[in-house]
Amino acid sequence: MSFDYLIKIALIGPPCVGKSSLILRYVDETFEYNQPTTLGLDFRTKNLILFDKQVQLQIWDTAGQERYTNALNFSVYKSVDAFILVFDLTDKKSLEDLSRFLVEINQNCSPDILLSFIGNKSDLVDEIEIENPEEQLRKLIQNNFSFDKTSAKDGTNVDKVFEFVAKTIIERKPKKQPKKEKKEEIPQNIITIESSVPKKKKCC
Repeated sequence: MSFDYLIKIALIGPPCVGKSSLILRYVDETFEYNQPTTLGLDFRTKNLILFDKQVQLQIWDTAGQERYTNALNFSVYKSVDAFILVFDLTDKKSLEDLSRFLVEINQNCSPDILLSFIGNKSDLVDEIEIENPEEQLRKLIQNNFSFDKTSAKDGTNVDKVFEFVAKTIIERKPKKQPKKEKKEEIPQNIITIESSVPKKKKCC
């Protein structure tokens, strides 16, 4: 199937915050309680229509453990269009740990790379530890960013986040210039030449 846009998105963040579950919810519309922990890198694709254009999303799932991110994720950092940084609303430390990933992004990516933040597990209302995540995120990053609370379990805001990121990337891409009807004049004395995935372990 041909498409007008290929958009690469990487989900990054500490282990067990729900990155794989968010991708599973978005791509397959399902949820698994005992989702295996990602070791290294994995990716899924999803085709959709945005702005009357065929779009393919290539969604990268990255390991949260530092011993894997240092060795493997940098190759992905160089090629993606956007990052979705995920933390767990029921684990205050998971938000604090995002600072390590932001350092890696700053060291390996363009300053204008698109960043979107997700506070996952919003369905666990009685267990939430982070009451004002936006305020804490502003302490980690000075630039503009988007933020949403999501639930991979019940699907809250999951489609919204991925489609917002995809639409923003498309709007940033330069528009194709219309072809000129009249050919440019070429001096007669110039000759022109026409150029023709690793095993996984269970996560609690």
